[in-house]
Amino acid sequence: MSRSEPDSAGKSGESPLRFVQHLRVLVDGGLALLQLRIELLGVEARDALHNAVSLLSWLFVAAVATAVGLVFLSVLITVALWDSHRLLALTAFSVLFLAVGALAVWQVRRLLHQSAAPFSASVAELRADRDRLSGANQRTN
Repeated sequence: MSRSEPDSAGKSGESPLRFVQHLRVLVDGGLALLQLRIELLGVEARDALHNAVSLLSWLFVAAVATAVGLVFLSVLITVALWDSHRLLALTAFSVLFLAVGALAVWQVRRLLHQSAAPFSASVAELRADRDRLSGANQRTN
């Protein structure tokens, strides 16, 4: 009987230690997963910022260059037609500029609706992690 007593004492002494070790491994894995997801979020944020700055820069350059070019063109044609058809030229350019503006607004709205949601990859990965964890919890219960 003396032999069975150390076994039961040894097992009860190892059980809390083993639980703490498993808990550390679990917490370490969770922290590593969280770190990876935060790094992914940072990469996506940097990419989104780069894309937004690039898009806005080129949009600004295109808008200014196009506007200046169209103003000079409309002034040129209006001056050339000043004696015979100045009202027709001014009306035509007004309609043209309003149509181009409406087309630009439509295009911006279309691009905004087609663009992917920001951080969609991070959200998908977190959802997959959650599904995996809930599947693991269901198997252990």
